[in-house]
Amino acid sequence: MGDDEQGKKFHEHSGPHVKRMETAAGILALGLASIEAAMTDMADGHIDNELMIRSMFSKVQAAPHDGHGSAR
Repeated sequence: MGDDEQGKKFHEHSGPHVKRMETAAGILALGLASIEAAMTDMADGHIDNELMIRSMFSKVQAAPHDGHGSAR
């Protein structure tokens, strides 16, 4: 903190609030990390769902087989 009169007054006023602000910033950081993880999981779910829907509506290629029902 500042060594002059203005710095000392600022420290007297804001000093007690520093710990609370640091705690609040930590909680905010954890919350944002949690949101980032949730968004990643949600994106993965959308990608998996897209692949599943694509497979449901794509044409299935029949496996080659002989006239007796056996695969070649």
